[in-house]
Amino acid sequence: MPVRDQLHTLGERLEEAQKSFDEQKKLNSEVREKAPMKSRRWFKGLGQIGQEAALSIANVALAVGVIRFPVSPETQTWGALASVATGIGTVLNGVGDLLNE
Repeated sequence: MPVRDQLHTLGERLEEAQKSFDEQKKLNSEVREKAPMKSRRWFKGLGQIGQEAALSIANVALAVGVIRFPVSPETQTWGALASVATGIGTVLNGVGDLLNE
């Protein structure tokens, strides 16, 4: 098949793909418009942010030695680090609740 014919066929396929994409995009926008809006969850978001921020601060204080508890050194370092990472994720979930995501 000559290159010219291949390019012509490719152009037709691209046009068909563009039409299909536009139709799908239109359907998706219609479905999105019909979907009910979620309400903001103020108390849940603020509660998650406050709770996990306090726990993360306490864990950082435990890790650097500001707060002293009779725990193993592994718990004081790695355990606190893992808990802080989990706390940051929960804080971000709380922010998502406040932003209605």
